[in-house]
Amino acid sequence: MPEANPGPGHAPVLGGRTALVFGGGSGIGLGVARWLLADGASVVIASRDEQRLDNAVGVLRSAAPPGTTVGRVVCDATEEASVAATVDAVAELDICVSAVGGGTLVPLLLCTAEAFMADLTANLLSTFLTIKYSAIAMAARGGGTYVAISSDAGAISFPYVGPYCAAKAGVDALVRVAADELASTKVRFNSVRPGLVRTERNAHLTEDEQTRQRFVDEKPLNRLGSVDDVAAAVRYLAGPESSWVTGVSFPVDGGNELRRAPSLEAAARRRYGDDAVAAARSGQPAELLSRP
Repeated sequence: MPEANPGPGHAPVLGGRTALVFGGGSGIGLGVARWLLADGASVVIASRDEQRLDNAVGVLRSAAPPGTTVGRVVCDATEEASVAATVDAVAELDICVSAVGGGTLVPLLLCTAEAFMADLTANLLSTFLTIKYSAIAMAARGGGTYVAISSDAGAISFPYVGPYCAAKAGVDALVRVAADELASTKVRFNSVRPGLVRTERNAHLTEDEQTRQRFVDEKPLNRLGSVDDVAAAVRYLAGPESSWVTGVSFPVDGGNELRRAPSLEAAARRRYGDDAVAAARSGQPAELLSRP
């Protein structure tokens, strides 16, 4: 957790700004909200899970610096009307972060069209919608910053999570297009590509010793990431220090992109069975499985 910035006589770096964090009820999104709040921004967090929002608001308010506020909105970032209403509810929006997403572990030839589209909806559609409506709001104020949480899976081949890879590669591409096409609005668009980070959502990977070690072995810095590692990068891209940075996809992954993705074949075999995975790998017909 960052220490609250500036001593007496110094204004907080993000003082007077308002940040909206989609997916801010837990994990990386909540960490981002903590970092922005600690540097003086007022923060609104959005999530589909009302209970998580309430818990997160309590955590944030307990550490909120003087002069900041913490709000929450129940929102489904994959529903256009919900995103539009959430952005409309935030007065004077300056910073928008989308930490919405999730992925399916599935061999390509076992993946259904529905499962593939579910990953695109969760990751890519949510990015499109949050870009669209936050850009309009921030352009009306003369500029702002948008940061998407992508993944190193969008940059390197990651067998058995193909739909997720495609979705996150799309996130990075969409951010580049927005940065180029909307430059005249003075809104900057960037993304952060985390490697494996210890969060509740990733517990099935980080708490299994063999799986965890496979990830660590592919990271030159030889450790998993923390929420704060990612939140610090978002804080930089959201703040004035990065005023000449736009259209960037920033890897924060311990150097994993220098190597290769760890093998998730063992996990796929546990989930789908040896015969199904073997058939899928060899291009043979296999029973199509619905999204687990």
